[in-house]
Amino acid sequence: MANRHTRETPAGVQKQLQRMFIPARCMHAEAQNNPTWGVSGVNAYWDFDEALKEEVYPIIPVPLDWMAGSIAWVYPVFSMTVNLYAQVRWGLEYLPHVKGMSIAGITNVIEGNFDADGTGTVIPPKSQWLTLRGDLLPGGEPAFQRDDFTTLAHIAAKLYRDGASVLDNHPGHAYLYGLVVIYEAFI
Repeated sequence: MANRHTRETPAGVQKQLQRMFIPARCMHAEAQNNPTWGVSGVNAYWDFDEALKEEVYPIIPVPLDWMAGSIAWVYPVFSMTVNLYAQVRWGLEYLPHVKGMSIAGITNVIEGNFDADGTGTVIPPKSQWLTLRGDLLPGGEPAFQRDDFTTLAHIAAKLYRDGASVLDNHPGHAYLYGLVVIYEAFI
């Protein structure tokens, strides 16, 4: 029987989608292009300006039950400060790592528009989720075994709102509460 981190599904193993949430407090900002950090009640958030391209840096762990080689999806969880239906442009630049070293030559960039109306937290439909290529993720590496905790895998990423883009036409600030990762898992 193949181990759980091969590109084929072992006989008798079922799959299901799992969700992982990376909260805003688990992201950091660099010296430039920073959104503003804020807290409202129990909600911590990054405040992204509507006219700038600002970025934060989440570390995305590769879950042990992720089915190697399968694609994953990500989307930001955010709200807007202006009550108006418009498009918000988010992007993710990512680089897979195993044992702290990059396993890809260049970073991958994915961008998309998300519908936002300013009346609450945006949970986008699947058609707006950003797709991570499974063949580039660390779980596909032959050295990564399900029970081998010496081989730590993660995805270094830069998440940004491109408010300066003509594709982002929402006039309000975006409060980013976190990043959701949806992946196919063994059960």
